[in-house]
Amino acid sequence: SFWGAKVSPGATAEAETAAGQLLHLSQACLDPAAASGASSRVLVEQNGNSFAIAVLKEGGQECCALDLFIDLKEATLKVEGKAAVHLTGYFESDDMDEDKDEDEAPAKAKASPKVEAKSSPKAEVKATPKASPKVEAKKVEEADDDDEDEEEKFGADYMGSSDDAVEDHVAILSALPSLFWDDLVPWQGTRLHLFEDAAAAVAAVEAISRVPTFSGPFPRGLNAIRLVLREALCTPKESLGDMARAALSRAEAIGLRVMLEVPAKVGAKGEEWLRKVAQETADLKCVRAVALPQAVVDFDGLKGLLAAVRTGGLTQGRCQIVLLAPCPEDETGEDFDGWSAEFRAMHSTDVASASQNVLLQDGNVLLERPAYIPSKEEGGPEDAQGLLDAASHAGDSAQDMGLVGSWNLAVPKGVKFKSKDGPSLDWYREFGQRLLGSVQSAESGWFFDAWERPLDAGGEGPAAQFGLKAALEAGWLDFAAQDQVLAPMGAKHTHSLIYLHGFMCDGYSYLCEPEYFYKMKKRLKKKKSSKSKTKDDDVAEDEEEDYEPHPGLKVVCPSAPCRKITCQNGREQPSWHDYLTDLDGEGEDDLPREELEEVAKRIHELLDREVASVGAKNVFLGGASQGCAVALHCALTYPGGGLGGLLGTMGHLLSFTEIKPEWVESKTPVFVYHGLADSTMPWEKWVGPSYQRLKDAGVDVRITTEEGVDHADGNREQVWTRSFLTEVLRPASVKTVAKKADAKKGAKKK
Repeated sequence: SFWGAKVSPGATAEAETAAGQLLHLSQACLDPAAASGASSRVLVEQNGNSFAIAVLKEGGQECCALDLFIDLKEATLKVEGKAAVHLTGYFESDDMDEDKDEDEAPAKAKASPKVEAKSSPKAEVKATPKASPKVEAKKVEEADDDDEDEEEKFGADYMGSSDDAVEDHVAILSALPSLFWDDLVPWQGTRLHLFEDAAAAVAAVEAISRVPTFSGPFPRGLNAIRLVLREALCTPKESLGDMARAALSRAEAIGLRVMLEVPAKVGAKGEEWLRKVAQETADLKCVRAVALPQAVVDFDGLKGLLAAVRTGGLTQGRCQIVLLAPCPEDETGEDFDGWSAEFRAMHSTDVASASQNVLLQDGNVLLERPAYIPSKEEGGPEDAQGLLDAASHAGDSAQDMGLVGSWNLAVPKGVKFKSKDGPSLDWYREFGQRLLGSVQSAESGWFFDAWERPLDAGGEGPAAQFGLKAALEAGWLDFAAQDQVLAPMGAKHTHSLIYLHGFMCDGYSYLCEPEYFYKMKKRLKKKKSSKSKTKDDDVAEDEEEDYEPHPGLKVVCPSAPCRKITCQNGREQPSWHDYLTDLDGEGEDDLPREELEEVAKRIHELLDREVASVGAKNVFLGGASQGCAVALHCALTYPGGGLGGLLGTMGHLLSFTEIKPEWVESKTPVFVYHGLADSTMPWEKWVGPSYQRLKDAGVDVRITTEEGVDHADGNREQVWTRSFLTEVLRPASVKTVAKKADAKKGAKKK
C-alpha cells in the first residue's frame, strides 16, 4: 500500500507498520516551498550509525529516486538541513523475497554445469577458445541493453556512466562536497599576502570587502580572501601569527569567507603545523577551506596532511581541502584517454588492495588549476589580438577542476604591439575583462593572484608588476561593469552589434567565447613532400577551421540585473525581467511590462551611442532566448528608427510588442534562427506564429529552422550568430550579386 510523509528538518518519519512489513522507500523530493538554495539530507539511522541516502538542493537536484527496503522497527528515517522533504513509497511483506527465491529455485537447479563453470573468469580464459563474432555481438548487445536501462533510470550522463575511469572519478569527486555542506557559493576573491603589520592586514581585508561588483552574475561584492600563511611569521606556540589572526578576526566580523593557504609539506612537521592551524581556526565560521599548494601527490603523505586538518577541528562538514591538480592533458600522446600520467595517478584507486583513493576517502576535496596563457616560445600568442583571444580561454584548463586558483594581468613574453609605448588603457581593459569572463565560467570560482604585492608570475607590461588593488585603480579591471565590450579589430570602427544573453546568463558568457561573433578563416596545412606522399594525399590538401574577428566590428554584450523571479518562489537570477508564470513551453509567460520598459530605456541608450558613432544602418541588435524577445521589443520601440538588421536566436516576438507602420518602412531585416526540437519554445505551437505577425505587417523576415536542435544549444547559436554577421557585413556589391542570383533561382522555380 502507498505510504507518504512530509518530514521537517530535524524530524523523523513516522509510520505504523504491521508485523512482518517492510517499507520500500521509492522517492525523496524537496518540499516545493523550500527557500532559494536550501538543501537537506535524508538519513537512515540504525544501530547507532547514520547513513546518508539522498542529498537534495533547491535549484539543483530536487528529487531522488530510491530503491531501498527499510524495517522501521529497527531503523529510522531522518531529515537534516534547511527544508522539509517529501518521502514516498509503499509497504511490502518481508517474506516476499523468500517466496520469490523458492519459486526460482527449481529453475536454478536445472542450470547446466557448463554454464555455471563459465562464471569463473580464470576458467573462461583457460578453456574458452576465441569467441564467435556472433557471440561477441550478442555480448555487446546485452551490454548496450544494460547501458540503456541505466540511462533510463539515472539519465544519460550520470556519474560513473562513461568508459573513462578518470573522468568518472573527477565527476564523483566534484559532487561529493554537496554531501557535507550547503555552502557551495563560488569563491570570488583575491590572495592576501601578509608582509607589513596587523593594521595593514585589517585595512586590506576591509578594502577587499568593498570592491564593487555588478549585481548580475556576482553576489554583490568580492566574497572571499585567500589568506597566505608563512611559516616564517609563525612560532612553535603561534601557528598563525599576529597579522593572520588580525585579518581573520576582521573577516569574521564582516562576513567575508576565508580560504587559508598553508604551504605545509608532506611529513611530520607539516602535519603538526596544519593541526595547530586547524585547532586555532576551528571556531571561526569564516574559515571555509584550506589550500595545500605544496602537497605532493604522494597518497601516503597526503593522507597524513588531510588527517591533520580534520583531526584539528576543520572537519568535512565545514571546510574544504583544496589541492593543486597536475596538468590534466597528456602531451606525450601515449595515454589512450588523453590524461597525463600525473593526473591519472591522482585519480586512481588500487583495486588489488581494495584501497579507496585518498581524495574520495576525505570527500570534501576541491581541485584547482591556474589560468594560464603560454608565451610565444611555448606556442602562445604573438600579437595583441591573439593575446586577447588567448585571455578568453585562459581558464579553460581549470574547467574540469572547478576552481581557478590564480590569475593575473601579466602579459606573456614575446607578444608584439603596434605602438612602441605598448598596449593602451582600452586594450588592457578588454584584456582584463576577457580574463575575468574566462575565470568566471569556473563552477567553483576564482582567486586573483595577489591584492597588494608584486607578482612573481613574470611577463611584460605594467600590469605584471602589481596586484588587484593597483589593477582596479588603474582601470585595467572593472568588476562592476554592466556592459562587456569586444573592441573593433583595426584602427577604424565601422559596425556595432549589441547582443543580449538569455535567462540566467550574463555578458561574460560571451567574453569567454568570442568566436560567436567571429568569421571563419581557412588555414591550409603544409603540403607533404613528394617523397612522403601516398595515393590518398593526391586528392586534396587538408583544411583547418579557425576564426578571426570581423575588421571594424564592435560587439557589446550587456548583463541583465539580478532580480527575484516570481515563478521560482522569489529566487534571484540574472534576468532581463521577472517571470510571473511558468507555462513550461505551452505558451508565452506573463511578465511585468514596466521592467521591460526599464530595460528598453537602457538598450536605447546603448543604441544611441553606437548610432552616433557609425550610423543606424551599421548597427545591429540581437539576442538569445529571453534576450531575443527583449532585443526585438527594444528595436521595434527604438525612437531612433530602423537599424542595419535584427538577430533572434531561440526566441520569439512578444505578443504585446507593437509593430508600427513607420518602423516597417525603415526596411530593417529580421534574421530568425530556431531549432525544431526546442521544447522550451516550440516553433510550431507558438514561436513561429509570433514572427508571422512581422511578415503580415510587411517586414523582411528571414527564417532558418533546423531539425534536431533543442533550446540553449550553444554550438548552433555560434553557427547562427556567425552566419548572421557574415550576411549583414558582406560588401554591398557582393550582396547585389547574391540578390540577383536568388532572383534567378526564384524565377526558375516559377
